[in-house]
Amino acid sequence: MFITFERWRAITCLLKSPLQATRHIIVGTWVVAMIMSSPEPYTLQLKRAEFHRANFSSIWGTRCIASWSSETEQQYQIVITMCAYLSPLLFISVLCLHMSRTLNKCELTVGKRQLANRKKAVRMLIAVVCLFALSYLPVHLHNIAATFDLLNRDVDMNWIYVRKLLPRVFSYSSCCLNPILYNFMCGRFRKEFARVVCCNVGPGKGGRRSHKLPTSERLIHFSETSRTARNSIL
Repeated sequence: MFITFERWRAITCLLKSPLQATRHIIVGTWVVAMIMSSPEPYTLQLKRAEFHRANFSSIWGTRCIASWSSETEQQYQIVITMCAYLSPLLFISVLCLHMSRTLNKCELTVGKRQLANRKKAVRMLIAVVCLFALSYLPVHLHNIAATFDLLNRDVDMNWIYVRKLLPRVFSYSSCCLNPILYNFMCGRFRKEFARVVCCNVGPGKGGRRSHKLPTSERLIHFSETSRTARNSIL
């Protein structure tokens, strides 16, 4: 969301300096996430899960059950869905739409190459927004349906497992799909990724030098260069 906001400022407010409080934004994001999820450690209780089937009745593992009322749980899930999904999605979508309209209006005042780079960055942001929407929609729908008791319980247990697992797989997959998306849509990211993986981190033959780095230093360097590559395009 902050990446989209920074890109929006760069396109619509050309005279303003870029955001410098990166560390504060990262810390603030973590603080907000911790506050939103803080009720769960205090309200969830670990209980034994009993599954009764034909010719089989046993205690099979454990599960977390909320100790507060169903009305409070429903309100909490609605707030989480609004704050963690619908509001960011609406905010990012509005910014992307405004950036697209701004770029279409300034075609005559901006160079073709610069305009093409900006439009490419907006297309990447739109792709990231679509990926975010598709990845997190199933898990929020499942949580809302489970909280309001809208799921059919008279179904096969295997289908229940799949129904619980797939939404979470979709939400977790966004973490690994974003770099893949950057790789396909950002040439600078591909070059930096290949350079860091191959340990080419300095000048040498042909203006570049290759030497091995410890794993920790290589990961730190990749994090910095990939962020630089993404910011240069975004």
